[in-house]
Amino acid sequence: MFIKKKSHTHTLNTSSGVHFSNAVVTTESDRPLPLSDAFNTASNCEWSRSSNDDNNNHMPTYTIHNLNSKLFDRVAEEYNRSANSKLRDGTDEEEKVDQGQLERTILISVVKEKRKFLPSTIYMANCHILINNERANNLILPLIREKILDEVASDHAKHMMNRKKCEHSDIGHLKSKITDLAPWQRIGENVCCGKSIQAIHDNIISNPDCIADKNNMRDRRFSSFGVGIATSSKGEVYVCQIFKG
Repeated sequence: MFIKKKSHTHTLNTSSGVHFSNAVVTTESDRPLPLSDAFNTASNCEWSRSSNDDNNNHMPTYTIHNLNSKLFDRVAEEYNRSANSKLRDGTDEEEKVDQGQLERTILISVVKEKRKFLPSTIYMANCHILINNERANNLILPLIREKILDEVASDHAKHMMNRKKCEHSDIGHLKSKITDLAPWQRIGENVCCGKSIQAIHDNIISNPDCIADKNNMRDRRFSSFGVGIATSSKGEVYVCQIFKG
């Protein structure tokens, strides 16, 4: 049976979706640490519940992964060519461009392009596919799968299975495992247990107690992710989802 979340408050729960950010690490003088130092500092970081307020107040339109940058450039160029063509033909008048609207237009085009190549979940329940289809269905840029994050998440899923308990990774240990990855500012983690991958995903999407987990899944600040799964001898499925941006 799925481990039920106990609270709708911002209180940290051992099995609810959480995040931490290097962007807020400061020195004793309240000055931000240089990024090179902040990425290696674990003692000043702690997990925070992934709340609605945080998502609503600090969410960008999208976060570009380096593997997506060329696609965004191509879509932007096509948009500019189309706009210039309309001006030359006299079918449109030059107007001041709203930057926010432009970003949303480009994002929608990119998401539609990427959705063409997303695998379907009709024949198989795969965490990576389920998460990216959920994001794409909400016009959120799909995440890039990272092998190292898959490996770290798999190790933690096995750890939870052996302990028969859902619990979040130790931040210091997690940071040490991903130090070789490209610079990042935000890490999120969902830890869940249930009878199947599909049941766990459906519960995150539909259960109000799982809003923190769903916030991580739909967070536009994340650009890549990894998932680990471990199944006990009794058929209990333990899942660890790690998000990075």
